[in-house]
Amino acid sequence: MDAYNMTDIPDDGEVHNGTLCAPHKVCMNYSCTDHAVLHYDCEPNEMCNGRGVCNNLRHCHCEAGYAPPDCKAAGNGGSVDSGPPGQSTDENLSVGGSGSPTK
Repeated sequence: MDAYNMTDIPDDGEVHNGTLCAPHKVCMNYSCTDHAVLHYDCEPNEMCNGRGVCNNLRHCHCEAGYAPPDCKAAGNGGSVDSGPPGQSTDENLSVGGSGSPTK
């Protein structure tokens, strides 16, 4: 009998599926398994031109200075799924006399 499955208390030691557990291995169903089980077909050196990483949706998340989707062109970084925070400008943020940001 597993006492942890008998309660509604979350197990802080639980590892989520897909978590890296060793080189080229991920946790899957509480076992450290070869990453091939994910059928992950994103190669960041090829798809992201060595300037980003693959996200969980198999899209490039580009480093700052490069634009999605393939990190070839200049840009702010990020991905087509979640870009970087916008650049602040004098139009949307200014510093008041107290040194605190004001709108």
